[in-house]
Amino acid sequence: EHEDERCENLRQALARLTEADLALLALKYDECFDTERIAEAMSIPEGTVRSRLFYLRDKIRKMMKENKS
Repeated sequence: EHEDERCENLRQALARLTEADLALLALKYDECFDTERIAEAMSIPEGTVRSRLFYLRDKIRKMMKENKS
């Protein structure tokens, strides 16, 4: 798979996420916040942040696999 195709595949997967999911990912990967800072910023428990990140990464992987087919 070419890098351009992979990037487009990722863009398509991200476009299907909710604003709350995108905000969480932005804090983690754009702002480089750790889970404690994300929890504070979003007023949710740190365990919830870790859980959501785990499931979001899995969801994105699955959507990218579907888009690839």
